[in-house]
Amino acid sequence: MLRCLAELQQARLSSSKKQKKQLLRALKSCLSARCPAFDGYDQEDAHEFLMLILLQLKEEGEALRTSCVSSICPVEHFEFQLKSVRTCTR
Repeated sequence: MLRCLAELQQARLSSSKKQKKQLLRALKSCLSARCPAFDGYDQEDAHEFLMLILLQLKEEGEALRTSCVSSICPVEHFEFQLKSVRTCTR
């Protein structure tokens, strides 16, 4: 997942639509291997998609940290706990 996102970031300024399309498909394929609901072309929840990407990046970051490689978890600054919830009653 981390490699897919890194390659996509490097290609963001590229004019090659074909390359970007391939990289986006690789990212989706990587995610759908973990969560089969995202396999295929059905519309799915964007929030769930983002949460799965962040979860997978966190796991990869932690795996890198436990190996010999010196790294920083790419999502550790995105973590938080919700203190309260407000709900509109209308």
